[in-house]
Amino acid sequence: MKKVQLLMIMVGMMGIVQASVGMVDDFTSDTLDPAWTEVYLLSRGQTGYTYSTTTNNDQMRITGYNSNAEQWGLLRDDWSLDVGETLQVDIVSTTMGSNQYTQAGIMLHTGTDVGLTDLTGASPTNTLQNKVGYINVTWRPNRKGVYTEHWTTLNVSGGTASGGITGTLAQLWIRRDTIDTYSTGYVDSAGSHTLFDRVTKVHQPSTIGFYHDMRVSGEYIVYDNLKIVPEPATLVLLGFGAMTLTFRKLRY
Repeated sequence: MKKVQLLMIMVGMMGIVQASVGMVDDFTSDTLDPAWTEVYLLSRGQTGYTYSTTTNNDQMRITGYNSNAEQWGLLRDDWSLDVGETLQVDIVSTTMGSNQYTQAGIMLHTGTDVGLTDLTGASPTNTLQNKVGYINVTWRPNRKGVYTEHWTTLNVSGGTASGGITGTLAQLWIRRDTIDTYSTGYVDSAGSHTLFDRVTKVHQPSTIGFYHDMRVSGEYIVYDNLKIVPEPATLVLLGFGAMTLTFRKLRY
């Protein structure tokens, strides 16, 4: 009887551990969650809304409409990335071509200046926000497929890396390895690949979200299931902890 009871409890505990995966947004709502904030990281003096964000079929589609929109993002600060956790998103489809600047994906911001949220009357042109706290991983066709970068000063890249995909691009991810280091990568038909491995970013995480630099009108990318997941080792530890508690209860 106790063996059957133990098995049932262990299965239940596995479900609890699996449920600990944090779904930031599965885009099931017909409108974008109001927790998202639109930000511009680099504007060319544009004052109009140059990106269209739509949610339907349980997915989110972001379309660029102005060749000068440049670097734009959606951020939210109600989620953070703890040590051992990974931010990841599913890539459903994209029409992005080979323009040398075009890229779209996810990012983590670890500073305080998250961008310009109101572009009304923005001037002069080339208004650049402080990107020192950003790290991203994006789909960038002309950079061998997947591209990642981070910044050390206002507009000086701290490093870039790229990798070609095999078959179909399935996911993009950013992992927090330690208090101050992060890794980035992607998943394709051949498995998971690491681009940056433990890049140092000394600030604490404050916001997560999407990063886009679409300079061809009408190009779009479709996302699904933005979530934060613990590393497998954490799941194992949680599972062992649950089993230990279960054994103690069955013994007594």
